Amino acid sequence: MGRKKSLIMGIAAVVILAAVLAGYNLYRYPAMLRRLRDASLEEA
Repeated sequence: MGRKKSLIMGIAAVVILAAVLAGYNLYRYPAMLRRLRDASLEEA
């Protein structure tokens, strides 16, 4: 039972770490989400 609990805690830690890193990257580099080209901005 203890081994199963520690495995779940380890997986949870990895998932939380991945979510924190993804959130940091979205905060730091928001332009990566934009799929607009420069030419499309001039047309509008």
